[in-house]
Amino acid sequence: MILVAASLCAVGCVNLDTASKNAIMSGNMWQTEALVDAGVAGIMGVFYGDPDSGFSIYPGVETAVSHSRIEVCGFTSQEQAHASYMCSSTYSAGDGFMSLEWKYCYEGISRANDAIYHLKDVTCISDSKKATMIARCKFLRAWFYARLNMLYDGVPVYLEPVTVSECTKGRSTPEQVWKVVLDDLGDCIESKALPDNSLAASDYGAPSNGAVYALRGMAYMWMKDYEKAAADLAKVKQCGYGLFSGEYEDIFKEENEKNVEMVFPIQYFNRTGYSDVFTHQCFGNRSTLAAVNFIFPSTEFVDSYQRADGSKFEWSQVFPEWDMLSPVQREVFFVRDGMNSATTIDFTGPRTEIINRVGQMVWDTYYLNEGNQARLEKAYSCRDPRLRQTVFTPGSVTRTCALMGGSVSTKTFLWPYIIPGNTNEDGDLWSDSRTNFYYMYKKFVVLDDPSFVRNLLGRDWPLIRFTDVYLLLAEALNEIDRSNEAVSIVNEIRARAHMPLLNDGSEANTVKGKDDLRERIRYERRVELCGEGVNYFDEVRWGTLRQTKFMDQEQHGVCNMWGRRTGNIQYFRNNGWPWAVPRSEWQRNNNLRPTPGWSY
Repeated sequence: MILVAASLCAVGCVNLDTASKNAIMSGNMWQTEALVDAGVAGIMGVFYGDPDSGFSIYPGVETAVSHSRIEVCGFTSQEQAHASYMCSSTYSAGDGFMSLEWKYCYEGISRANDAIYHLKDVTCISDSKKATMIARCKFLRAWFYARLNMLYDGVPVYLEPVTVSECTKGRSTPEQVWKVVLDDLGDCIESKALPDNSLAASDYGAPSNGAVYALRGMAYMWMKDYEKAAADLAKVKQCGYGLFSGEYEDIFKEENEKNVEMVFPIQYFNRTGYSDVFTHQCFGNRSTLAAVNFIFPSTEFVDSYQRADGSKFEWSQVFPEWDMLSPVQREVFFVRDGMNSATTIDFTGPRTEIINRVGQMVWDTYYLNEGNQARLEKAYSCRDPRLRQTVFTPGSVTRTCALMGGSVSTKTFLWPYIIPGNTNEDGDLWSDSRTNFYYMYKKFVVLDDPSFVRNLLGRDWPLIRFTDVYLLLAEALNEIDRSNEAVSIVNEIRARAHMPLLNDGSEANTVKGKDDLRERIRYERRVELCGEGVNYFDEVRWGTLRQTKFMDQEQHGVCNMWGRRTGNIQYFRNNGWPWAVPRSEWQRNNNLRPTPGWSY
């Protein structure tokens, strides 16, 4: 039904050009049960990309409500060249990051409003089904308004179908928008029309009571009403959702997509128009089925992964000379073995370039022609197991297909890049940016399926995942001084990850009060939810974006693994939030006030 519905489009406000030329319009699309089903399911079409505009893999122009556009704004991930929102020194309200999220969220709201308005008069379905459909629509409308509020901090509110010319409201306050969200979700609960969970095949992925409580709990977290947040978030588990019981890395494999963690997923299918066109392409690399690593883990985030015993990782633990060398000179520790040897591979040019950067004395003193890789390996083998389940680290050896329809070969992640890894032969794990050594994501990436087409990923995407909910519950419990319960939740997640439990008797894992536990919960959220489009919202909500992503500076650059800036400067501006009311909307609607600090 979702495949049919993705092409349906109701009368829109705000988005002037999103209606398909072949759409079944609202006036005649509610006459049969099949069209009612399609009309409600079609609200989710805004997550599939706009076929009329073409599909883009760049965050700044991605034609959908996006998880990846948001991901690159947070601490956990970086983006090489397509995030002008952060990389431009002119703070333009016309940037695609500002306009596209607004556009597609309001398209979802428009479709939901149209459905809610017409469903009350529909006679072709039973009263019980009508109640279920209305509840689903209200949940989706609440989700879109919650996202808009988290990005723009107050937006215009429309709760009935309107034409484009009628979209003239000014911005409601953040508190007023949260009330709209809470009212819709309260109606969902009061209606008793939704199942507790949607894990059964018959209604998998549809809004459920568990999803309603999760979203309302998230809203209360933003409102800092931790008592109400804890009450709602605790009910999600009671509704039948829970932690995936296998390894952390297995949660994200397509064969496990319909698991107990999936509170509210987008259902993707491996066919044109209904697939996830973005995730594999931009989180992968040239050695993984012709992907491109536009999005990659930030160096600072990788450095934040704890040691396997729960203690803080420091580079000086592996390289005692680390703090004596500059970020440029530390490159010497990351160089592959054999660079001083005469082999069939000509290392002369790459070696000379590195020596010119680090200096001959540093090279002669610290480079090990045999054992440089083994020494570096100690920096990663001693860490939280989730690091290597999430990230390709130096020395990683991977069996993968570089080419769609190709054969499996062995790729090794080494610096500098020398042996091309974008062929069917063994070689280096091949990055798009081979003049710099960035970490690359392993999470989400398809490795060894020669039949896979890079833009037809059929794996479902968790808009709300239980681990997210559970850690929010731990956070809320800690804030209301129920720390023992919060520790218990964190320990369930750490046990799955094979990490030592909090308060296990060791110094490293002893919780030293409320503030300390707060930071430990934040660590778990960053490590568990990286890449999922969650971290930016967390850092904004915590007020930590400047501290983490920008290293407590007004501007910061993307860094090589050893901490040297590569020149891709990003600007903090306005605390990194809120986003600007899009220039196009301000020009069209005189009642929208410009967001301070942005260029209109």
